[in-house]
Amino acid sequence: MKIATLTVALLLAAPSAAQEGDPPAYEIVPLAGLQGVSLRASALNDRGEVAGQIFDTGPPEAEGGGPPAAFLWRDGVVFTREFPGQVIHVADVSDTGHVVGTVREPQGSTSDVFVWHAATDDFQLVDPGVEVELFPHAVDDAGRVIVGSDADGLFGFAFDLATGAFDAIAFGAPPAQGVGTQGTLGINAHGVAVGAEVVFDEDQGFFVELPYRWTTSGGIEELETPVGGFGGRAVAVNDAGNVAGIVLDEFFGQQPAFWIEGGETLTTIGVPFGYFVADPTALNDHDQIVLVAPNDLFGFTRGFLWEDGVFTDLSEFAPPGLFVSRPHDLNDCGEILVELTDAGGLSVAGYGVLRPTAPIVAAAEVSRTGTPPNPDVLRPGATSGPVVGETWDPFVDHTRFVPDAVADFVIVSPSPLELDLGFAGTLLCNLPFLATVLDFAPFDPFAIPIPDDCDLVGLELCVQGGSSPDGALLLLTNALDITVGS
Repeated sequence: MKIATLTVALLLAAPSAAQEGDPPAYEIVPLAGLQGVSLRASALNDRGEVAGQIFDTGPPEAEGGGPPAAFLWRDGVVFTREFPGQVIHVADVSDTGHVVGTVREPQGSTSDVFVWHAATDDFQLVDPGVEVELFPHAVDDAGRVIVGSDADGLFGFAFDLATGAFDAIAFGAPPAQGVGTQGTLGINAHGVAVGAEVVFDEDQGFFVELPYRWTTSGGIEELETPVGGFGGRAVAVNDAGNVAGIVLDEFFGQQPAFWIEGGETLTTIGVPFGYFVADPTALNDHDQIVLVAPNDLFGFTRGFLWEDGVFTDLSEFAPPGLFVSRPHDLNDCGEILVELTDAGGLSVAGYGVLRPTAPIVAAAEVSRTGTPPNPDVLRPGATSGPVVGETWDPFVDHTRFVPDAVADFVIVSPSPLELDLGFAGTLLCNLPFLATVLDFAPFDPFAIPIPDDCDLVGLELCVQGGSSPDGALLLLTNALDITVGS
């Protein structure tokens, strides 16, 4: 059997998952396997995994009871890590399945930061080597860098688990006890972190909250705020460097903010009709923002999605009689982790994931022989086409091509080509190659896992095969122009 894993370069070539022009539509997916459990869901990663905490629900012998635990959920499969007699808080989960949070003794005055990998049950307490208590807010996609604030709310921080590097993030002004700095609230895949710090404004004579972004190389940088305003807060940053948060405008008060063009330009996005303020909670790589909007007249909150200037009330997709009171997180597949409440908005009824009901994209495999033509012997998948989450198994038909082959190969490219290489045949896929798979056990189908990543759906690629009769000479087959399906 020939085994291949498509490289992360595929993700760089992937199109946007959003379908331009289509109004958003979702189905609600309950957290199956956690029904009847007292819990709080906190975070959602790009693999559709939900992390959170299960509260202490009594002695283990009680029906449905048990000690507090961290959990990771995906499509009804639940992993837990119990913390008997302790108090825990789960903050975030990376795309690699690393859950970060804090744990402390019930009467203890300090908490420890933990990292737990649910699939392997690998658990560690984080030691940043500093004499302060830390509270994590987020972890990067790779599960490597944790950001947050110190427990006293004096400064933000970034801690690299791989290198042990600890960075305190602050503007450099003397910290003010009791003011309550938010700290560092988000980090993207490139190590750009964002947050907010409360500082004393000498000109205005009072404390203001200032939004910032930070990198290891560039340090802290204040994000733009309205002229004459009173600062703001950055809460999330995507891989393009765009930032979501709030600003305090001199005339309009608190406004949801979106710093575009890599965080360089401030825009405000308004609030849903009938609401006075709205707070962004998450931002994805497709510039979708989810927000929670409190309405003081009625004492409830509602969750909304903002995209391209349009607000969508997420309660439209809640089960009958329930409402989306808060969207906790949003991933790059457009899935939204939501908190559900009853009609009054005061009683939490559970959690769910809103999954986009996107059109089904059919996988395609179209043969192309080129000019001059190559032998049409690279055959489509024997059991599956190129579908996300499945193993694609094309094969070379050796009854018609190099029957004494000692090796087969395939190349994967983002674009087609026609280049006559003479005796070897016509090269039909262009450089750069995203993946090259060589195997010295011909005749069996290739086994190429397609990552279970929604960003790959609709991706068009060129795949070409070849064989060698002696381990040195390479002869080319036709190409398969494929579309990755859902």
